[in-house]
Amino acid sequence: RLNKKVLFTGLSEERFFIKGIYFHIPMIEIRPLKDYTELDNWIKKIAKNSGHQLFQPEAGPPLVETINYQPVFDWIIFASRYGVEYFFNRLDTINLDSRVLSGIKIAAIGNSTANKLKEYGIIADLVPKKETSKGLLAEFKKIFKGTTNYELRATNIFLPRSNISDKGLSNALKAQGARVTAGFVYKNVLPKELPDLDLNYFDEVMFTSPSTVRNFKKRYGRVPEGVKISCIGEVTSREAKRQGFMANSL
Repeated sequence: RLNKKVLFTGLSEERFFIKGIYFHIPMIEIRPLKDYTELDNWIKKIAKNSGHQLFQPEAGPPLVETINYQPVFDWIIFASRYGVEYFFNRLDTINLDSRVLSGIKIAAIGNSTANKLKEYGIIADLVPKKETSKGLLAEFKKIFKGTTNYELRATNIFLPRSNISDKGLSNALKAQGARVTAGFVYKNVLPKELPDLDLNYFDEVMFTSPSTVRNFKKRYGRVPEGVKISCIGEVTSREAKRQGFMANSL
């Protein structure tokens, strides 16, 4: 209804907004890592095997190493726009750009992730129609074999992710024989200052990720009886149920 009061707990995503009065109080905060050594090392390996320059010296011509071209990874899978943003920011920080991804296929889960890639000049090779890990696996199944014997054996995959990302996708890919490397690119944390709320004021609470569910429970405890709980995606819905919330998946 038009005057429904909805507490939206995720970061701003206009596509989730429906009719009603929205109160936007994010239960998560995105921050950079304190130490990017591990990610930088992976990026440098990717760059070296792409045949592009690793560094631009302060003086003199670029340093270019001529090598046999053999990409470190077959695929890079971005599961969120924040993974895209922080990965490419890191490329820029160490004086590299998207050319180092030459020969590597790119998958994006969700249109917002795919659109973020376009900001860096990358058009994803694969964007599953169903914006979930299951949707991605289904598309991989079509690409590789499309049979009951489908597997990703010997496929090297890099997953840029947060410090607390769900391991479901990684585990599912490994179960199909893929060699998966997860690289932390940003932190997903509980905001330091969340306001006191009278939760009975709201008609609905909307969760957008498992971390919004967990952080809400840490800060506010239970959702009052009579207040509807909505979840974006099956993974979020499962986490809500694990936390004792009766939720509807959107």
